[in-house]
Amino acid sequence: MSHILVVEDDALVAAIFEKTLVRLGDHAVTVTEDVGLALTLVRERQVQLVIMDVALSRSRYQDEAIDGIAFTRLIRAASDPAPVPVLLVTAHAMPGDAERLLAASGADAYLSKPLPRPGLLIERVQALLRPVGSAAA
Repeated sequence: MSHILVVEDDALVAAIFEKTLVRLGDHAVTVTEDVGLALTLVRERQVQLVIMDVALSRSRYQDEAIDGIAFTRLIRAASDPAPVPVLLVTAHAMPGDAERLLAASGADAYLSKPLPRPGLLIERVQALLRPVGSAAA
């Protein structure tokens, strides 16, 4: 069973992601904006994938506001040397945003919200959870 961490400040979006992932089966889902909890889960290798919102309105780290880009860099550092895959999700959907945000964060993949089609989240999650070198089913 895969454990997926969803870091999202919009409760409705978080609930949709959680429901979609749980409905797939074989996935446990934790939803949080708590940086400390997220880093603990990553450091202890309790999650196999992080879905990260870029614009976090309430997350704080060391008494400073933190966005999903900086949060992803913290997760990358916490999961070194075997990084946990990170899927960025954001309403930033202008040309060039995907490349810019992926480069700034070190994330593995990007999705814009609202999702252009319902199955896209599932496809990206399955691709990121698939072991390196395994063929698609």
